[in-house]
Amino acid sequence: GSMALLAAGIKFAEEFKVITKIAVPGWFSVRPGGALEKAGLTGYTPASFGFSIEPTLMMYGVGAIVGPRVGASVLLGVIVSWGILAPQVFEAGWAEPGAAGVSWFGNGLQWLLWPGTAIMVFSSLTSFAFSWRSILNTFRSSKITPESPPADADSEVMSRNWFIAALVIVTAAAVILQAVLFEIGPIVATLGVLLTFMLALVAARVSGEVNVTPVTAMGKVTQLAFAALAPAQPAANLMAANVTGGAAGLCADMMHDLKTGKMIGAAPRPQYIAQVLGCVAGALIGCAGYLLLLPNPAKQLFTEQWPAPSVTAWLSVAELFMKGFGALPDGALIAMTVGACVGIVLAVLEKTLPAKFRDWVPSGPSLGLAFLISPGVSFALFVGSMASVILSKYVPSWSARFLIIAASGIIAGESLSGMLLAVIAIFKG
Repeated sequence: GSMALLAAGIKFAEEFKVITKIAVPGWFSVRPGGALEKAGLTGYTPASFGFSIEPTLMMYGVGAIVGPRVGASVLLGVIVSWGILAPQVFEAGWAEPGAAGVSWFGNGLQWLLWPGTAIMVFSSLTSFAFSWRSILNTFRSSKITPESPPADADSEVMSRNWFIAALVIVTAAAVILQAVLFEIGPIVATLGVLLTFMLALVAARVSGEVNVTPVTAMGKVTQLAFAALAPAQPAANLMAANVTGGAAGLCADMMHDLKTGKMIGAAPRPQYIAQVLGCVAGALIGCAGYLLLLPNPAKQLFTEQWPAPSVTAWLSVAELFMKGFGALPDGALIAMTVGACVGIVLAVLEKTLPAKFRDWVPSGPSLGLAFLISPGVSFALFVGSMASVILSKYVPSWSARFLIIAASGIIAGESLSGMLLAVIAIFKG
């Protein structure tokens, strides 16, 4: 509670300009004869690319939760992307620079998203491919062994008739909403829902065996499928694939919830009811919160404040399937190829190296993520992850009991204060 109040107080202080971001100092002269000199610029600062010290605490809290490997991977990624590649991209004229004193983050992101997305996608797909045994076992019939416990009334969530009726209603609702809201054809929408069942089985099996839910990989697999089913239709590629991949990932996550409930003695039926009620409440509250924070997503997303890396990855893949490689910015195809190779190599090393060396292999998704978010956010993630290492070493008993709780309080406090500030802004406006 105290950490939540602290995070909220700092968020309010930033909102009312009591504290602000601290720009990383420095000055770099432009390359003679380069695109920046031709644009009339004499130099740029690290702040031009978003290098700053974040005053608010949320991303420090996130860093404390994700741990040192992710934090170090993000730091490496931001050094490579915004520290090394971004200046070269602007100097080559592959991205349009902003005015002096204005952030160039948005312009640089339009180029860096391609290698960053390639690293994330190919790393995730390669890791997913290593689970081929789990995928194959998904479609093999399971045999009930003599040791298998018999089913009883408490373990049965609902009757078969109720299940079939609910399935028909939910399928029809999903197809109708896709057609009405996104103008997706009924055949493609129906195939998307049907494909959900197959991928849900795969996601649940893989997640149960390796303890990782392959949401990113599932999303790209479904985008590829809908690129073939509905070519040159970005709405179908994004939304139908999102229904399929998202539902499959949530199915696997629900298996973890049910397993946790079983471990603490909860019956499946009350858990199922709680899940349904939580879905309804979460959808309503989540949509309301989204509209409060992002009333104009077309202008707010893909900025330094709202980089939306997951959205960027989905959108870039959809645009690639729709427009083809010819629509890529200059130099992006080579960067994507290199990024794909890096993602594959990192995933292979993570899966094949001895356990004692795996923690030293950068995380592919985290490395790619740094290409898509502000350097200030990446630094905050790294600092938070290192703080968790230091605290765990020097105050292990406190860290074991309170570190995650404190970090979660920071995230909750700043999130709720951000929502409150959005409501205040509405009443002021």
